[in-house]
Amino acid sequence: RSSDLLLDIGRNALTKLVGQSVSYQPGKLCLGAEEVPVIIKAVDQNHVTGMPRHVDFLDLRTAKKFTVFLEIKLVGSAPGVKRGGILNLLVPRLEVTVNNATQALPTEIAIDVSEMQIGAVHHLSDLNLPSNITPTNPARDNTILNILPPSGDAATKPA
Repeated sequence: RSSDLLLDIGRNALTKLVGQSVSYQPGKLCLGAEEVPVIIKAVDQNHVTGMPRHVDFLDLRTAKKFTVFLEIKLVGSAPGVKRGGILNLLVPRLEVTVNNATQALPTEIAIDVSEMQIGAVHHLSDLNLPSNITPTNPARDNTILNILPPSGDAATKPA
């Protein structure tokens, strides 16, 4: 395609760039005097050494719709955990579709657990996502996290 651009990036710089990109992370490529907003779309790694060999960037100026993974970040301290419960994060990274890259894009999804007691559950539908971001499979109201009773708790023993 005519919009493709071949860049030669040194191994150390490429390794550092890819190593920082555990999840979706917006950045900028400096092309002469122009700064192009981008995200890493794909990384091809050497199957023996694990070193990156090739990176595809997505130009956010022209991207209309794309899919990324956002890290789940837990905020606060859950009272249920303080009482011995076990916080069970079932979805540490959520796949979402970004519908408009011109709006501000989060790099993580924060969930406040400061009110969660033992037995509490946080589902996909409980998330407050920006209007330009939707879960890739919203019909499945997956459990994101829950607080389990402590093992050995009377409530977990069979009658």
